[in-house]
Amino acid sequence: MRGLSVQISWFLVCLGAAVAGCGAEPSLPKVDAGPGCVANAETGGVEICNNQDDDCNGLVDDAMSGGALRQACSTSCGGGTEQCVRGAWMGCTAREPSTEICNGMDDDCNDQVDEGCECVHGETRACGDDEGACRAGIEQCIDGTWSTNCIGEVGPTAEVCNNGIDDDCNGRIDEECQCVAGETQVCGTDEGQCTAGQIVCGMDNRWGDSCEGEVRPMMETCNGFDDDCDGAVDWNDATSFGWQADGLETNETCNQATTLDTAIDGGAWISVPVDNPSNLTTYPSMYPAGDEDWYAFRTEEVSHGACVPGLSQCAFVLAVQLEISDPAAKDDYEVCFATTSCGMITPDNLFCSNSGRWVEDASSYVMAIKWGGVCARDDSRDVKVVVRSKGNAQACGYYQLHSRFYYDPEEECP
Repeated sequence: MRGLSVQISWFLVCLGAAVAGCGAEPSLPKVDAGPGCVANAETGGVEICNNQDDDCNGLVDDAMSGGALRQACSTSCGGGTEQCVRGAWMGCTAREPSTEICNGMDDDCNDQVDEGCECVHGETRACGDDEGACRAGIEQCIDGTWSTNCIGEVGPTAEVCNNGIDDDCNGRIDEECQCVAGETQVCGTDEGQCTAGQIVCGMDNRWGDSCEGEVRPMMETCNGFDDDCDGAVDWNDATSFGWQADGLETNETCNQATTLDTAIDGGAWISVPVDNPSNLTTYPSMYPAGDEDWYAFRTEEVSHGACVPGLSQCAFVLAVQLEISDPAAKDDYEVCFATTSCGMITPDNLFCSNSGRWVEDASSYVMAIKWGGVCARDDSRDVKVVVRSKGNAQACGYYQLHSRFYYDPEEECP
């Protein structure tokens, strides 16, 4: 039993020790061969691993070359040697298979290295890019996984303007740069009422959002200026406001005047006829520029009861109202009328509007003239009215002309 205990103890120690050490332990048992020792006939006196002194040399299980008996052994990982200890072969030096780990070795001895791993430990590959200012580097496999460290790489940086280099390595040079910091350029326009300004390039090499000093276009109003800076003043671009020529473009002179209804003494107001009173564009206009509209109508007297023939009858009143769609254009309009024939009209007998005749609440010029009549005589008169632009101004928008004729006994004769 003591010999078996020595064998087990040596084997357990040998498993945890260097193979070289295991080959030298334990020392070979010695026996007293003596003169009566008989060599093992079965082995022909050759020592085998049987815990006996087969060759009667006083040593058990020893090799002819000295030391313990040894023989080849193997595992799936390869070959090795083992030695005889007390009649049993022990301590094979061949490596045993183990669980595969990502270390560049065939740990499980299946003839495959690091199977299931992303890469082979120690392997390298290129990383990064050689585009523009960038330079590629080397990435290494560590324990089966590619590291995130690209050794030697020069990566992209923010694009620097005007250096002729593709700093961000996207294949384009200075692509985010619009200008040189501090550079200026003209913005806006000097057309019409507008004034051009300047825009400054910022430190980010991009044009700023503000056009400094600019006077921008405004909504066009009827004021004789090009407010929206499109190169057209008021009526020159009237159609953008929906303005259009009226249907009375043949009444440019007194002799071409459009005839209106008769203004009956004491009757209702008369007006320029329109196709659709609810549609502003059906009213007369001063479009195109230089337009002049003449109208003609007759005032008709009716009986005012008993009177003494030949005596004065006062007074007859003729009121004229020019209503304008765009009150802002009032200073551009002028309405004039006379109670005489075209050939007899002179500046002296042509009665025209002025600022004192403007009625703000009605957006109108309102004027009236009166004349004295004679009992039993027809005091009716022919009236000529002209609507035109005042001076050299251009009149914008639409208008309507109204007139009323009546007898007012409270009025004194002129």
